[in-house]
This record gives sequence, structure tokens and C-alpha cells, in this order.
Amino acid sequence: MLPPRLMNLYCFPIASTSRAVWLFCVFNKIPFELKKVDVFAAEHMSSSYLAVSTIHAVPVVKDATNSVHECGAILRYLTSKHNLHDPWYPEDSVSKSTVDMFIEWYLENLKKASMEVFELSTGHSLATHSAPRTRTSIDFEKVGMAMKDYLDVLKQLELNFLFNQDYLCGSKITIADVIALCELSYHQVFNADLATFPKVQQWYERLVEYFGESWTVVNEDFFKYVQEAHEQQKKQQEDQQKKARFGKDAKGGNKPPDIFHLVYYPRTPQEVYQMLTNEDELSKLTGVTCTFSAKPGGKFSYFDGGSGVVISGTNLFLMDNVKILQSWRSNDWPQNIFSTVKITLQKVEDGTHVSMTQSDVPPTSIKKMGEYWNNTLWKPTEGVLIRSALQLVFFENMSPHILYETMMDSAKLTKLLKRRCEMNRGVGAAFELCDGQIKGRNEDLVTDQKIVWRWRMSDWKENHFSTVSIELKRVAGGTDLTFSQSNIPVDKYNSVMEFWDRNFWKKIKKEVIGDV
Repeated sequence: MLPPRLMNLYCFPIASTSRAVWLFCVFNKIPFELKKVDVFAAEHMSSSYLAVSTIHAVPVVKDATNSVHECGAILRYLTSKHNLHDPWYPEDSVSKSTVDMFIEWYLENLKKASMEVFELSTGHSLATHSAPRTRTSIDFEKVGMAMKDYLDVLKQLELNFLFNQDYLCGSKITIADVIALCELSYHQVFNADLATFPKVQQWYERLVEYFGESWTVVNEDFFKYVQEAHEQQKKQQEDQQKKARFGKDAKGGNKPPDIFHLVYYPRTPQEVYQMLTNEDELSKLTGVTCTFSAKPGGKFSYFDGGSGVVISGTNLFLMDNVKILQSWRSNDWPQNIFSTVKITLQKVEDGTHVSMTQSDVPPTSIKKMGEYWNNTLWKPTEGVLIRSALQLVFFENMSPHILYETMMDSAKLTKLLKRRCEMNRGVGAAFELCDGQIKGRNEDLVTDQKIVWRWRMSDWKENHFSTVSIELKRVAGGTDLTFSQSNIPVDKYNSVMEFWDRNFWKKIKKEVIGDV
């Protein structure tokens, strides 16, 4: 007698629905022969696959007597065929309907939200009943909007299905948990933080541990895909940052602008734009003779009688209060050499950021032109050339609580810095450090997690503040502190960074007794 024919399982290892069926079979020791189908390569759309599914479905199980597609239908079929009703798909009508209702909710909510973020963040579509769709670029703004909907669904999952029970449909695991677990694993692709939903996270981690080696085997290809997706997302972000900073034609390998300045003005974008495009006001503030025709194709010029430098060119594009694009040259450049200047205005708290890029400057003039912008335009008009800082500092054997309390307690800071410090708790409360050398206020506080300060040094221009953000995260062996500070005057940058390194990070590491 011939041995019984093994069931064939056709699945795509990246798809959650395929992995759910695969996981169920492996864990319950259901005999099968695995047939991998690459949906991204459109293998399910081939003529040969019609013998498996006339509607190009994936996953599919096919045995000697039957062929079943769609994840939920397959799992119901397997529980019946292999007598696995308890606990996976109970026979009593009430429990069975509870599982069915969740699967319906999953299809209309969790799966839809998850697939939207997946497709936008990877460029890949997991739709199996049609030819695969791919995107060549990732719109991270759209990803962010889709992520908002995804997180809303996770909130529903926590409140409606896991609030007072261990599993999605009650006190026992069911096929509903298998389906949702595999779907939720996509959070690794787009870096959603499950910690925001503690019951969801506990449920997820408990099930991963429950399935153990079966989970590892089934997800081997998926975990590789997660790494590839992260690398692709990182590259896309770098490319789009270049485009945002340098223009739409900036791509990897292309020449960046020769000069980039970020300038802070304690004025509105409307006031700054008016100043930059009004020849009378600009002449008065800079002491330089200016002409300016605020129209596309209009001419402009700046004549510095002291140095003899004449800047002239054409306004290519002007968007009121937002953007200025110019063809720009200096009289001491070789004939017919023009650079491109792009000025963008962005409203920030208490003022405006002016981003200026200048491309195609003669190499011998780059340094001189950088100084010209700062000395002839920014400084005389009360603009402050600024830059930002970002650091990751690891504190060994120290908890987030110890670090948070050290930076928010007057007595502890005074002892640490050996200078008077007055800290106040509460958002909006003022503080002083180092005998009043530094002043500011608390913008945001999350105990043991986050500190955001509005921060300035006494020798900065009046009313010029930077934003300091400190985030604390417990990691193995201690705490990671992510520090960022924006709106730092360029000429004060070194002293500011020295202050943090000398007065905070090194002293805390040396003098504060930590505990994990």
C-alpha cells in the first residue's frame, strides 16, 4: 500500500497569513510538504500556479481530497480535519462565534492598518489576488499618517480584546491569536513601539515564548526581510534628507551645495521675508546699497562700498514668506559664472529659521562667500547663524531614575557642578544653572524618561533660546541617554558642547553612584 500523500502547503514566508498557517502546522506536528511561493516575484501569477489556485491565492493547502485557500478558512479546516478543536477552534457555538467575530474584526481593522503601513514603508504590496505592486520611493510623511491609524487599532486591540483576559478570545489560545500574532510581527518592519500598549506587548511576548522553536523556524526568512527593509528605509531617509536640504535633484553621489547656513531670527517669517526682499529696509540694516525687484525674473544687487564687492543676479522664484530662489554672482568671480541660492523660511517657536544653500560657487571663493553671508547679511540684520547637536551617551550601572533625579534636583546639581543651581519641577517652571550662567524653563517632563528645556546662556543675544531634549532608556548594563540641542549659535557651539561634556556627562559618570 502506498504511504498517504502529504499535504502541500503553498506559502510566502514574508506574508503574515502564510506564516500563521505554517506556524500552526509546525507547532501541532501536522505533516506537510512546504512549497514556497515568491509573491514579490509574481510566482503566484504564473500559468503553472493555476493548478494550485485559479484565483492566485496564497496561502493554499492541498491534500488528496481538498484544496483550501485563505488563512482563516485553512486554519478552521485543519482544526476539524486533525481534531484540534480544543483549544484552537472550540466546537461550542458561543466560543466559536467569538473566534469568528475577532477574525472579522482583524480583517477590517488590524490587517488593513498593518498592510497600509507595510506597503508605504517598504514599497512592497502583499496583495496576492493580483500582480504585485512596488513603489520606488517611500513617502515618510504618508507613513507617519498611516502609522497613526495603525496605533489607533493597537489601542482598540488592547482595550477591547486584551484588557481583562490573557488571550484574544478568552482564557485559552485560539487560531485568532495565531493569526493576530503573525500580523503584529510586522511591527518589526516599521519599528512600531509595542511598549505603548503593555497588554499587547505582554501578550505578544508570551505567545512568541509559547511557540518557541516553531516561531523561530517559521520566521527565519521574515527576520532576514526585516533587516533588508531597515537598510532600504535608512537609505531612502538619507536620500530624502538630501533632497529636502539640497534640492530635488540631489541624489547619492551628486555634489552637495558649497555653502549651507541655518539662521535664527527672533521675528516672524513675514517680517524676515519683508526684510530680505525690501531694498530700503535691507539697505538701512546692512549699511550696504541694495536694489531688489520682488518679482520672478526681477534683478537684485548689493554694493558694499567699503570692500568694493558687488553681488548681483536674478530672482528666479519667490513664494511670499516661504522661499526665494536666485541666480547669484559676485563681481570678483570669473565672467559668466553664476551660483544658485535657495532661501527657505520656516516658523519655529519664538521666531524663524532661515535655511540658505548656495551651489556652484568657485572653489577659491567658498570661504569668502560663507563669511560674506554671515558678516554682511545675517549679523547686521540680527540673525544668528546656528547649528544643532546630537549625542548618545551610555551610563554604565546607572538607572534612568538616578539620571533623571540628578538633573532635576537643585541640591544634587549644586553639589555636582559646585555652583548654585535652582531647579523646579513642573512644565513651564523656570530654572537656573551655574550661578545664573544658564537660564530656562521646563518645556516637557516625563519622569525617568524625558526632559525638554528651553535653554540659554547669559552671553547669548537677548531672547535667543535653544531647545534641549534628553531622553533616557534602560538598556542592558545601564542607561542610554539621547541628547539633542537645537538653535545653538555657531560661535558658541564649542563652549556649549564643552559645558555638557565637562559639567554633566563626565561628572555624572565619575561622581554619581548609580544603580541598575
